[in-house]
Amino acid sequence: MNDQREQKIQKWNVRLDPIRFTNRENGIKEWLVQNNAKRFLTLTEELLSSLPKKENHFGLPCYGMKDGRFQSV
Repeated sequence: MNDQREQKIQKWNVRLDPIRFTNRENGIKEWLVQNNAKRFLTLTEELLSSLPKKENHFGLPCYGMKDGRFQSV
């Protein structure tokens, strides 16, 4: 069972496209600003930056918000 889990994780790691996630994040931010939800965006960025800086269950480094963009820690 653990081998199957590792295989699935490796398969998903290959499929991850950081540019796609960055584009989606930027689109969401733009929508929030245009719809007067800047306060929500600010609170979300504060929450993300307060999260522990460690690897997630996929073995990838966690990312936090800094200067309005996701950056590796």
